[in-house]
Amino acid sequence: MQVCYQVGLATGGGTNVGALIGSNTGTLIANYYELEPPMPGIGNERNGATDATGLVLKSMRNQSAYQPAGTGATNWNFTPKTGIWSIYPYQTSPQYNYGLPYLQ
Repeated sequence: MQVCYQVGLATGGGTNVGALIGSNTGTLIANYYELEPPMPGIGNERNGATDATGLVLKSMRNQSAYQPAGTGATNWNFTPKTGIWSIYPYQTSPQYNYGLPYLQ
């Protein structure tokens, strides 16, 4: 999984509950998850090939938090009109996805 983010509470039973994913048997690249409430990003990390970073919600509303920036397939591409993602930093209205990244 690459270039993704998660916010909100993740619930479930057993040991495979994580904020971003429940179990990791592959490679994660440039992913982020909300640290509130505190929980692991990956419920059952099996191979250590992870790139999942926990951030507080306020930080997730800032484009500079999403790295690596750029235009490659494994980058957070915020290029206006031609990129994958867009963001209105620090907004709290639903009209702008609460200040979180959204697909262009």
